[in-house]
Amino acid sequence: MIFHEGDEVNGEPVAAHTFPKRAICQMKWTPDSRFLVFTTTSSGGHSPWHFPAYAFCSDEKEFCDLEPALKEPVTSAEFSVIATDQLSISVRDETADNKDEMGSRKVTISLSNIAAQMRKLTSDNEL
Repeated sequence: MIFHEGDEVNGEPVAAHTFPKRAICQMKWTPDSRFLVFTTTSSGGHSPWHFPAYAFCSDEKEFCDLEPALKEPVTSAEFSVIATDQLSISVRDETADNKDEMGSRKVTISLSNIAAQMRKLTSDNEL
């Protein structure tokens, strides 16, 4: 759940979403406070190489799946927020010349630029 600052105890949440069978690995706000980015892992140990990434978009008050915009699965729980809305994250790419031992490469993207390509999560969406 996302609350306005100071409203965590008695306030109404700004947004809420259930991520069944997922555990959060890392979570960071962008410096402009427009995006809360987080990576997850399966609580059952399935696909240990895959760390689905999501963002809460504060302008729309919606949770979104980042992977449709990244066009590849996220392969590391660790990511960096570099600038106002710049995200550096590892994705699967076995064909890249600069891939690591896991067949991944780092990409740096502007969350504002890919926001329209992120899949909005609703209660009907499967994760």
